[in-house]
Amino acid sequence: MRHNPLSTPLTLALLALMACDATPTAGPRQPVRGPVAPRSGSTPLDNPCEALTPEAFDEAIAAIDDALAMAQVNLDLHPSATYASISVTGFTGARDLLADQRDFLANGGYFVPYVWYASPAGGTYEITSHPHNMPDWLHLGAYGAAISAIYEESNEAQAAMLLGNRARELATVLGSNALACYVRGYVTCGDGVVDGGSGETCDDGNTRDGDGCSMLCTIEPEVEEFTDGSGWSQVTKSALIPGATVAVEADTAAADGSALALRIPGDSNLDGSLYAGPGAHAAEAIVGEPGLYGRYEFKVRFAACDPSEELVNGIFTYFNDGTDLDGDDLDDNSEIDIEVLCGEPNYLSLTVWTDYDNATEEFRKSTRVIDMHTGALLDTALGTDHYGGLSSAGSLPAIVQTDFPDPDVYYHLGFTWTATSVTYFMVVDEVEIELWTVSGAEYVPQRPAPVRLNLWHTTAHWMSGDPADFPASDAVLRVDSVVVTPEA
Repeated sequence: MRHNPLSTPLTLALLALMACDATPTAGPRQPVRGPVAPRSGSTPLDNPCEALTPEAFDEAIAAIDDALAMAQVNLDLHPSATYASISVTGFTGARDLLADQRDFLANGGYFVPYVWYASPAGGTYEITSHPHNMPDWLHLGAYGAAISAIYEESNEAQAAMLLGNRARELATVLGSNALACYVRGYVTCGDGVVDGGSGETCDDGNTRDGDGCSMLCTIEPEVEEFTDGSGWSQVTKSALIPGATVAVEADTAAADGSALALRIPGDSNLDGSLYAGPGAHAAEAIVGEPGLYGRYEFKVRFAACDPSEELVNGIFTYFNDGTDLDGDDLDDNSEIDIEVLCGEPNYLSLTVWTDYDNATEEFRKSTRVIDMHTGALLDTALGTDHYGGLSSAGSLPAIVQTDFPDPDVYYHLGFTWTATSVTYFMVVDEVEIELWTVSGAEYVPQRPAPVRLNLWHTTAHWMSGDPADFPASDAVLRVDSVVVTPEA
């Protein structure tokens, strides 16, 4: 009389395997996007492409061949056993698919576990999908062998299951390296040469993330989220404004629960004329190293004050060392500004500077002011050499926000800076709205500049020209994040 096969330790282990969903997924698979975590105990490769050798494919195929041979022996012993047949079917599918992928790679195609990318022709890729992926086939084979081992008490079926699991381990490592190397068909990523035809925007000679050039050879953004211990460079100018601070503070409205807070302490008795201007009296932070062309994004909560008072919320890039490299007899001034005044908060001021002579105070700049409550646009001439001079430039209805700036809301805005243009934008309800584009290399700064954030007092409202007091209450500019994506 046969013993109960469900009562042994081996059977319990096999049943645990059976509990996994081993049914192969029907229909074509989509390519996986993004990096693959290494197996526990494995070491990530600097260049996983180097692991995709014919020998690696042959080793995985040989393991599948061994599993298939034992599964076939079991099927020959039990020709009517359904799960013995399933085991052979699974291992056969895995063996054929992996062999085809090896041959495809040898002929210049780009292997990933779920689809094949044909060699590029005319900038396009021909994609052939398959109804099952490698893990599905191998799992099916091992599953069939496990059931066979239970119900036929077959040593051959048990051996097929163990060999199938070994084959699955080898194929998983191979697939992980293939994903890391070929996830988008960028076969040249990691060779140190930027291949724009394959979609690369950088190539630093490796396929690691986190070093400025991603594992897919695309430029990685520089992200500053202002948490304790982050790498921003703090510059607090508080000698003439007692109590002014720049510090990371908890903020539940921020995406990560903290933000950089630039704080000006209120004082109704303070003579504001003694503490005006950004040069020595601002709460200010410099973020990161000087950069040049790219996309600059900020998430900020603007400081608020009474309409009779005034502070400038400044988000900008700035560099001026008193030299004149463009030969126009003015000091080069690399500066791109986003400013909101707390006493006239409905106005968003955008300014692009190219020159500011520190001795004569002569300058060249271009400005647009947007009334966020009505959408009205006011522009200066491009490269103007005097203040004022704003004239109507139409309207931008898409940007109208009658509650701007809500002191409890982080606003997502920024600019894209190239050698020939600066384009400002704001993201509203997940839609990016273009605010203004300054075009022409002569109107665009051409020297690297770091990101700066500041909050400072001005003695007059910029739009009305009326005098403005120093704030009686504390005012805080909060910055949730700064993201800079350098131009390719």
